[in-house]
Amino acid sequence: MTTTSANGLFFGTPAHRVALARERFFGESQRPSGLVAESVIGSWQRSLAHGLVPHQRPAFEPVSRARVERLQQRTRVLLQAAGPECERLDETLAGTRCKALLTDAGGIVVRTTPTQGRAGHLLETSGRVGVYLGEPNFGSTAPGITAASGEACVVSGGEHFFDLLKAMHCVAAPVRDREGRLAAVLDLSVQDEAFAFDALSLVRLTATAIENRLFALQSAGQWLLRMQLAPALLGTPLEGLVAIDDDGREGRVRALNACAVQLLRPPPSPGALSTEALLNLSRAALHALARDGQAHTLRLPCGVQVWVKVHAPGSGAASSAPSSAANAASSAPSPSPAAAAATAAAGVLAVAAASSPHDATTPRFDRPAAEDAVPMPPGAPIPAPPDAAAAAAAPASASLRAASDELIAETLVRTRGNVSRAAAALGVSRGLVYRSIQRQRQATRR
Repeated sequence: MTTTSANGLFFGTPAHRVALARERFFGESQRPSGLVAESVIGSWQRSLAHGLVPHQRPAFEPVSRARVERLQQRTRVLLQAAGPECERLDETLAGTRCKALLTDAGGIVVRTTPTQGRAGHLLETSGRVGVYLGEPNFGSTAPGITAASGEACVVSGGEHFFDLLKAMHCVAAPVRDREGRLAAVLDLSVQDEAFAFDALSLVRLTATAIENRLFALQSAGQWLLRMQLAPALLGTPLEGLVAIDDDGREGRVRALNACAVQLLRPPPSPGALSTEALLNLSRAALHALARDGQAHTLRLPCGVQVWVKVHAPGSGAASSAPSSAANAASSAPSPSPAAAAATAAAGVLAVAAASSPHDATTPRFDRPAAEDAVPMPPGAPIPAPPDAAAAAAAPASASLRAASDELIAETLVRTRGNVSRAAAALGVSRGLVYRSIQRQRQATRR
C-alpha cells in the first residue's frame, strides 16, 4: 500500500519512509516527525552530539580475555539471574538466524547467543562479550537507545545511525533491578532480513523473567511472596513479587515488582507498609504459608482473591523457582475445563499488560477517579458472569478471548462496575477492560 506523507510526498514501503526521514534529518537538518519514532530521532541527535558521522564505521574494538573476566565478575549477580532465561531463549532461537545479546546498564555486552556463524559477519562481530554498544560508540541501535532511555524500542534497517548497520533489525527491552533502576538491556537482532515473529513481545517477556529472578536474588535475606490471579501463573514471568521484612511484631513490605504494583496499587508511603494493611496477611499467617510451602488463596483488602506462595529467608526456593507456566502448573491440582480457560484468560490479560505499554499507538484511559466510578453509560447493564453450570460444561477449546472476557466480567461484578478497580485487580490497563465491555455489548446486540 502506498502511504502519503504530511507534505504530499509518496513512499511505498517502510524503507522508503526511513530514507525520506534520513534525507530530511541528515541532509536538510529538519526533524522528520511522523516518519520514524521519536526515540530514533532523539538517538540520531545524541549520536551527532557525540561526534559520530553516519558514513563512518563504528569501532569494533578488540576484546581481551582479561576484560571479559573482569566484566563477568562485575556482573555476576546479573548473569546468575539471567542464565536460565537466556538459555531458554537460546533454545527458542536455535532454528533462526537471530542473536540474543544481554548488556549491562551501560551498554557493554555481557552475554550472547552462540550462533555458530549463522547470524552473519556483522552481527557476530558486534555481538561479542565485552563490546560496547552504547550510543557514543554504535550510534542508534535498539540496545543503545534502551540503555540511554530505559524504554523498550525497535530499530529497523535505516533507522540505525550508521550506514553500515542498515542491514540490521533489532528490538530491545530494559531489565530493572529491585529498586527500579536499569540493570541490563536484552536485545534480539537479525541481519539481512526482518523478524518473522513478534520479537518485541518475546524480548519483553524474557526481560521480565530476568527481572523477577534478579528481584528474588536481591531479596534473598527477606521473605518472598509470589502472587497472581491464577495458581498456574505463579513462578512465571507474569507473577507479582513482594519482598517482606519480619521485625518480630509484623511483616513489613520492602519492595514490589511491577506486576505486584499493578495488582496491589499501594498508596504512597514514607515508610514500609505492613503486610496486614497491604495484603490482609498477618505475621502469623505469613509464617504459616512459608511452612506449608504450597499455593493458597488470599483475599486482599480490596476484596479480590489472589493466589500466593511464600518463601522464608534463606530457603533457596526464591531464586530457583520455575519460570515457565508449564512447570508451575505441574505442581498445582488439575483444573476443570472452565478453570483452565480462566487460567489461560489470566495469562492472556497478563501478557497484554506486559506487552502493551502506553505509547502513541495505545489508547489511554486516564480519567479522574470520580469518572471511573461510573465507567459505563447510565442504565447500561454490567456484563454478567457466565452461569456456573454452563461454565463447568464449557469445552476446554473455548476461545481464549471469550475466557478473558468472562474473567473481566466477573471482576467487574465484584468491583460493582468500577473499571479502575477491575483493571487494578486484573493487573491490566483500563483500555483492555473497556474493549472487553464493548465486545460483550456487541455480542449482546446480535
